[in-house]
Amino acid sequence: MRKTVIYFLIIILLNLITLLFIINIKNKHQIYLRNLMFSEIIADSTISNDNELNSLIAKGFKTENRENFINYLNQNTMNELSLLKNQYKGNDSDKFLAVSILKYLGDNPTGQICGVPSLGKVVFDVEKGIGCCSDYSKAWIFYAVFLGMKVREVNSLNHTTVEFYDGKLKKWVWLDPFNRAQFSLKNELLNQYEARKTTLFEKLIIINLNEKKLNIDLESYEGYNTSQLSTLLWKKGNNFIEVEEWDYRLRTFKLPKPIRQLILMTTGVSPGWLMLTNDSLASYLRILKASIYLLIAIYSLVNLYLISKIVIYMKYPKQTLPIKA
Repeated sequence: MRKTVIYFLIIILLNLITLLFIINIKNKHQIYLRNLMFSEIIADSTISNDNELNSLIAKGFKTENRENFINYLNQNTMNELSLLKNQYKGNDSDKFLAVSILKYLGDNPTGQICGVPSLGKVVFDVEKGIGCCSDYSKAWIFYAVFLGMKVREVNSLNHTTVEFYDGKLKKWVWLDPFNRAQFSLKNELLNQYEARKTTLFEKLIIINLNEKKLNIDLESYEGYNTSQLSTLLWKKGNNFIEVEEWDYRLRTFKLPKPIRQLILMTTGVSPGWLMLTNDSLASYLRILKASIYLLIAIYSLVNLYLISKIVIYMKYPKQTLPIKA
């Protein structure tokens, strides 16, 4: 019985230390680790154009019924956007709607508050200018999906933005809802893949869509640096409501956010990412990812070993193992 108690205490201590370690990792590093663990990593050499990239992103992409978003949106805004969609007669309706949604998102956000716990608050907080780039992108996607647009989330190292499919241009186009900006080259709107492929000799234009004066200089914004675009991650799904419903259940157990995210992504409820980076970094990241999963496997095996020892000592309290005949 004494050995059983000792093993039980070791299990508690081991898992408590692990939990404290995860919780105390800086938020930025938590995001890096999460993205790495649940990303399909591809190198530049494996794709030759954005059509191949789009096929990889579309494979297994999780979607949500547009009606599911209605309860999370502002009714007045929905009515106004629906009216705009029905009245607009131009052949560039996707671009028109994408930019129109921006008018219903708060001006000059500070980004100091990021990732509100409840999905139901995201849209209404963003309307007040509360939230970070991921909140703004999520709110924008909510309205875009409601309007029937084809959209997806794309991340650089430290910035979350979106892309929408432009039926007129027959391609994906990048948009930053947080800063209200787009990329352009030779008067053509670009997506993140195209912006990343531009050379030092090409002048990438940042289009400012703000009606009011912006508090930052878009030309020097860190999120648009070449180093930031060296690694891009496309989220493989917009099933926010499904994720929220499961996350709500987990919140009832008072689990911290990193643990809830880990559970949702491990079970496949929350979609992962497609990560595109250069060849050398892709090799390094694959090794790092494999090392993380190896540590997790060792950690799990240690737990299973300790649990098995407890079961044995409880079943055979006076001997370590059952006596063989």
